[in-house]
Amino acid sequence: MPDPPAAERPGLSIDMIASDLFLASSCRGTAVSAGASFRQHVSVAKFAAAEASDGPVLCDLTLRDAEPETVRDAAAGRVLVGYAPHRQVGRLKAAREAGFDVVTTNSGLADVLRRVLQQGPTASD
Repeated sequence: MPDPPAAERPGLSIDMIASDLFLASSCRGTAVSAGASFRQHVSVAKFAAAEASDGPVLCDLTLRDAEPETVRDAAAGRVLVGYAPHRQVGRLKAAREAGFDVVTTNSGLADVLRRVLQQGPTASD
């Protein structure tokens, strides 16, 4: 039997590593409307120091400390979504090469988050 949608999974938590309040607010709304909790961290260091959960991690690849390998290691075992502006080709490529589950542009983040929430915390793209 397939896993139930994320909205039926009590305790699903989305972690977002981002300083952009606009994108974070949009993602928070999407997560909460799907029944998930949401935590925003302003740096990879703050994310790594936070209490761990097993839900997906969204990471702004343009953050100063968002080196793809560091983010991957801090989010070990979790679905990892990296995003950046479409002109940041090098950062998007580095995240793919580091093994992020999903890499997308800022404009594609909302759709990716909805897919991840529908498929649950073990989803990959």
